[in-house]
Amino acid sequence: VLIGAKTGVGDLHIGPLYSYLAALFFGVLQMDPIAGAILSGVIATITIAFSLYVIWDISSYKIALIFAALESSSSLLIFYDRIPWNVNLMFLFSLCIASGFMYLQKSNTYKGWIFLGIGAFLGINSHFSIVLFLVTLLLFTLINRKYINKHLFLFLGGLGFGILPLFLFELKNHFLLTQKFMSFLGNSTTKSTLFG
Repeated sequence: VLIGAKTGVGDLHIGPLYSYLAALFFGVLQMDPIAGAILSGVIATITIAFSLYVIWDISSYKIALIFAALESSSSLLIFYDRIPWNVNLMFLFSLCIASGFMYLQKSNTYKGWIFLGIGAFLGINSHFSIVLFLVTLLLFTLINRKYINKHLFLFLGGLGFGILPLFLFELKNHFLLTQKFMSFLGNSTTKSTLFG
């Protein structure tokens, strides 16, 4: 209940958000097989609406409409949205993270940190590549310390809320995921695959 789908590497797990969303849609639609496709469509619609809002707010309505049109006709997004799975959240969390960085650059730290927090929450629950974002964010804040203020807690809240189910699972199961992660890092096959 506290962990989501297994990742493709290291026998690790992501957060449970997508599983809860899928359970909600399948429950409301009484286990109709089309529920997964409807969930994918809802996530895609939210993603397009969010990108329209952000680009309109940062740039102009005309550019936002062009971006939304290109985004909604993207063959990559259409390909990923055909299959209901946790990766459906990936474009939305990437967009939240990119817009968070853009707002920080425009000195709007409130929106910047809140969108980075939403992106971190969605990322922990959708794809293991969130680790790359966290490293990038750490480097960004070390270089640009002027963005560190009270609004940073909005990001930390999103990150903490996303990690909470995984942390509770860890406490209940004697840090099983941490042990698997350390085993993944220490595995000689993994080392040769990742680094050479």
